Amino acid sequence: MRLNRLIWFAVLLAVIGSSAYVFAEEAGAEKHVAMYLKNTEPRVVACMKHQGSFNDIPAVVTKLVEEVKKGEHLQAGPVMIVYFNSPQNVTESELLWEVLIPVAKPGGLGSRDNDELGFKVFDSMYVAYTYHVGPYEKVGDTYAQAFEWIEKNKYPLSGFPVEVYWSDDETTPADKLVTEVWLPVKEREKPAVMR
Repeated sequence: MRLNRLIWFAVLLAVIGSSAYVFAEEAGAEKHVAMYLKNTEPRVVACMKHQGSFNDIPAVVTKLVEEVKKGEHLQAGPVMIVYFNSPQNVTESELLWEVLIPVAKPGGLGSRDNDELGFKVFDSMYVAYTYHVGPYEKVGDTYAQAFEWIEKNKYPLSGFPVEVYWSDDETTPADKLVTEVWLPVKEREKPAVMR
């Protein structure tokens, strides 16, 4: 992972509170993200929770990937990160986030203390989601529009933001990186069927 991933989160948090649209560079045309809704699949994950700076993300991801390989747990999906708080609300040393890697052969289930390998079931969630294509530093623009969409469509948040990293940032050009952004929301009740 490059240090760039760390920068995007600071940008994201600065942009989340604004309701401004992001404009495409060409002739002032508005660029909007397409939002979707889905139930995610439950999955068993190797996890490593960490409290501290976002600058620690590359080291924690590397450590978790190495532990998964060393234990032959068979990675079964892309790296994911859950963000439990933000620099707008806590000090850098109080930031809390968790790296998750879906696995096919977990160890004993049950989370561990910070910076220790654990395994758990990452439950299904109902999420508003979209895809950000481009550098991590620009994902804040996508978040701003996603939050605006859920507010406009009256979907109350029900959990913490999750990012799914579909690209290998060591081999993929920055403008082609794909990050899936999940915002857990409350599912609306469906109207009763009249008979």
